[in-house]
Parts: sequence; C-alpha cells; structure tokens
Amino acid sequence: MKQLTVIITVLLIGFNTVFSQNDLTEETSSLFSGAGTCVECHVRDGNVMVENNVDVSPITLWRSTLMANAARDPLWRAKVSAEVEENPELESIIESKCTRCHAPMGNAQAFHDDEDNYSVAEMVDDPLAMDGVSCTLCHQILDDNFRNVESFSGGFEISEDRLMFGPYRSPVGSSMQMSVDYIPAYADYMDESELCATCHTLFTPYLDNNGEIAGEFPEQVPYLEWQNSVYIEEDISCQNCHMPRTEGGIVLSPRPRNLEPREPYWQHYFVGGNVLMLEMLRDNIDTLELTADEEEFNSTIDKTVANLQNEAVELTVSTELRDDSLDVIVHVTNQNVGHKLPTGIPIRRMWLHLTATDEYDEIIFESGSLDDDGEIIGLDSLYEPHHDFIDDQYQVQIYEAIMHDVNNDVTFTLLRASGFLKDNRLPPRGFVSDFESYEDMAIMGRAIDDPNFNRNGDEEGTGSDVVHYRIPAASSVEVELCYQSVMPRFIEHLLQFETEEVELFDEMYDEQDKDPVVIESVVVEVPNNIIDKWNETKPTNFILQPCFPNPFNSSTEIKFILSHPTQAELSITDLSGRTVNELYSGQTQTGTHRFSWDGTNSSGVTVSSGIYFVKLTTSSDFNLRKVVFLR
Repeated sequence: MKQLTVIITVLLIGFNTVFSQNDLTEETSSLFSGAGTCVECHVRDGNVMVENNVDVSPITLWRSTLMANAARDPLWRAKVSAEVEENPELESIIESKCTRCHAPMGNAQAFHDDEDNYSVAEMVDDPLAMDGVSCTLCHQILDDNFRNVESFSGGFEISEDRLMFGPYRSPVGSSMQMSVDYIPAYADYMDESELCATCHTLFTPYLDNNGEIAGEFPEQVPYLEWQNSVYIEEDISCQNCHMPRTEGGIVLSPRPRNLEPREPYWQHYFVGGNVLMLEMLRDNIDTLELTADEEEFNSTIDKTVANLQNEAVELTVSTELRDDSLDVIVHVTNQNVGHKLPTGIPIRRMWLHLTATDEYDEIIFESGSLDDDGEIIGLDSLYEPHHDFIDDQYQVQIYEAIMHDVNNDVTFTLLRASGFLKDNRLPPRGFVSDFESYEDMAIMGRAIDDPNFNRNGDEEGTGSDVVHYRIPAASSVEVELCYQSVMPRFIEHLLQFETEEVELFDEMYDEQDKDPVVIESVVVEVPNNIIDKWNETKPTNFILQPCFPNPFNSSTEIKFILSHPTQAELSITDLSGRTVNELYSGQTQTGTHRFSWDGTNSSGVTVSSGIYFVKLTTSSDFNLRKVVFLR
C-alpha cells in the first residue's frame, strides 16, 4: 500500500520533485496530521507551486528551517535536560512548558486528551511531536484570544472542528476534505503578527533561593517590541520579513486541476539569524534523523545570511583628527527589523570589531577580535558593560541581554532568570520608554544613560547607537558588525551538566565553525594629509604601538616601527622609572619589530601585579606605553 502511494504521488507531481515520504510523517490524531499528508497536494508540479522555475512549495522551504526541526534542535534538547538536572523536582513543569512551542502538536494533543503534563520522553516517541512546528498546527490556530496575555507562551487555541485556515477567500475544499479530512477556511488574520506571538512571546517562571516559583520572566518578547515600534503603524507584520511574498500569484495545488493562481503568496522561509544551529543540523542529518537534505539546509542558511546582511543594520563610520590620536565615530542603526536586534532567547549577541592599521598595514589597535574558541578577547569577568566611549582594546561594544537571578547575580539558568542586568540590544525604530508594557522590554544597564542610544537629544526611538573610539592615528580603519547565535559563556555553563543530550550537543558543537556572521563591514581610509599632520607631533624616527593584550597575565606583544636604522633599546620599567627587564638593545634596521614580555624581571622571576611601562629609546628620542600585568 505504501509503495502504491509513492507511485501515485510521483505520477501526480509529474516527476518534477520527489519527496522522501518515509521521512515526512503521515501520522494523524484527532487534531493534527503530519507534514507528509500535506505534501501530497501542496507540491511542485509543472506551473504549480513554482515561481520563475523555482520551487516555492511550503514543505520544500519549511523542512530545513528551525521551525520544522524545533523538536530535534540539539541545543534546545540539551538546555531542557540541563534545566531538569538542575531542578529535578520541576521536571514535569519544565518539559511541559518547553514542549508547548517546540513540539506543539504532541503537547497540544496530550492536553486536549486531558493529560496533566507532556514529557520529552513522550515527545521522542510521538511522530507528530517530532514534526516540529508543522502545517496543521499554525493553520488551525484560532484568533479568539489574540492580543491577550493568555495567548502568549504557547497559549494558542485550537478547536475540534478540523478547520484549516488560509489567507484566501472562497477556498476549494473537496480535495482536502477527501484526502486529509480537513475543511479549508478563510481567516483574515493569517498575515498578522498575533499568530506568531502565541509562541514567540514567552514568559517563563523563575525560582527564588528556596527553589520556589517567585514570578515570571520575559524571556523573549519580540511581539511586544514590535508593538512598540513604527512597524505596527506602517502595517508591517512578522510575515512581511519572515515569509516574503512572491512577485505574482501561485497555483497552490495540482488537485483539482486548473486552479487559479492565488496572491499574495507567502513563502515559508521562516528565517531569522541563527546560522550556527542551521549548520549544525545540516552537518548531523543522519544522527538527528532529519527530513531535509544538505542542499535544502544550504538554501535556508544562504537566506538566513542574506536576511542578516541585507535587511538588519545600517553601519556608518567617520573619523576626526585630534592632536595625538584619531577619533572614530561608529553609527549602528536597526534598519528594517521590527524588534530588538538580536532578539529571541537572550543568548545571542552582536558586537563591533574595529581594526586600525598604520601605513605599513600593521595592526595598531583592535577591539572585538575572537580567540580560537569563538570568545571575544578582553571581556570583563562577569559581563562587558555598554560603552559610549572606547579608548582601550579590551573595551568592546556588545549588543546583548545578560540575565540575573533574584540575587542580581549573572545567570545562564533560565529558571533562575528574574530580570536583565544589561539589555542594550538595538531596539526597533519608534521604540519608546512610555509604552504600556515597557517593563517587559526595557533598556537596561549603562545604555540607559547613553545620550546616543536610541536617542537624538530628547527624542526617543532612533533605533540606533553611536560609539566613539579614540585610537592611535591610523591609515585605515575597518569596522565589522558581527553576529553570534550563542554566547560561548552560555555554552560553557551548559557543558557543566552531564546529560546525554548535553554530551551529544557538545560533540556536534565541537565540530562547528565558530566564526560569526559579519552583518556589515565598513573600511575608512584616513587621508594622507591627516596622517602627515599627526606625524608632525610625533617622533620622526619611530612609532611605539600599544601593547596587546593589555592587561595581560601570560604575555603581551610589543611592537615598534622604525623609519630608518638606529640604535634602539627596549625595556620594562616600574612606576618609579626603575628598569625591571631589558628586552633588547642593539643597532636596528628600518621596519616593524616585535617582542613579547611574559611578566618576569631580568632574573626570570615573575613580577608583582601592577602597572608597568614599556620604554623604547633610540639615538634621538624615547617613548613609553603603559601596560598592566595581572598574576
């Protein structure tokens, strides 16, 4: 019977695209059916579900998204298992809450059948649950409780009427009723943000020091952020960006024949910015038993990168000369995003990576570079504060949300998160502090007092930030805005737990590329006349560059550039001017010279923590650079 079904399906779609129906579940329940039942009709066939010879059928685009793979997401599975291990007495609450939106068909069916909870173990054995956020979930949601708090956190409502809602009037219903026992119906809210808000507005309970539930935490509220923006007034919804429309009408099914094209048609891209997890899914298709293939994942990854690079941010950079340095002014604007950027679960971040080079193409200042583990170099021990002014390589402007517990300590445990110590994620244009539910999305930390963050004078709602850098005079400055789906410190905390899910995620994460997505990059060449003017105030025969890293606790690099051969001496002195270590002395040629200091004196003994000076002396002059050693 199964073979006959496959043969019939191949004939129906005209050999254009053959889906592996063994991969897509055809499981049904009293409320739901798997995506395998939908693909029989909503599939590419000749001029059906095609635009410019490109397959735009829902399953083709959906199956390689995070929505389709929500129940198989290895990071989500690992995090749920860690939260349960940390709070085993709350296992049923945690798993029922988390599966509500990641395995909604299994969860909703269980509670419809009067079960008291729904576990991850039940999810794994439930083909409908493992279908993720699938067709018959979203297309059956009622609008009865839209805009109310009750609709959030997976509070969607579904009836037993088996009505399959779509955005088109006068749907043709006979084929759907005969094949899958659903009745197609028109709903004018299918393109409204409130539909998405049922899961993507999430409040989670948090615990006090006694392990008791003490309140609710706004874990992610992009819908509320959207309400507090210009986009609601401009009638631009979630679907406008995450389900882009085709240019013309699309025929929705080969059955019955001769259906007229419908428009607009919303493509089921569902892309955001999470490239890391999409790549992890693509690289572990067999292990995770996914239905999409590598080519389909690559297509979704490409769309995700394009979404970040083409729509998200506008970056502008300018420079101004000072007597002994260069000011770099960086403007970052949330361009076309209707919520904070980054948004969603508060484990994502963006940051500015600024690199300045001299006339010899040598780096003389770098803020925001990464180490081999994908962590930003120079972060403060707890978290990096918001910056308006940066003059040290270890200061980095990071746009992120940092959670705190009831003791105001940094936490990465969602069940302990009661608020934010820092939230300087770029708000959407029109975002203001007198919005009625502002406390659920408030700007937090030093950004509150930054006159250039989401402000222009007294006016709120710019959706932008201005960061001022003061650096050594440079010939070229490059600024990159980088995006990372998961903070390494979140991963570090997660890997403390020894569950099977965490171990599996660790194996996969270890193999992943940790490079961030560069959303935008701007290079500014400083005019030669500015450099010449600056050089007039500096020693003409050498440049002693800032040490890096600084502060340091193992070694720091020292670099100087000579314009002509000279006798040079490089030493370390203390605050009193006493020589601590002589690093080099001799006749030195033109060019760049590199040395390192490991925090020892001339006898090889490690010195005390504190402030020291790197001193470069030539036959005509000397210069000092401050360096901080931390044991």
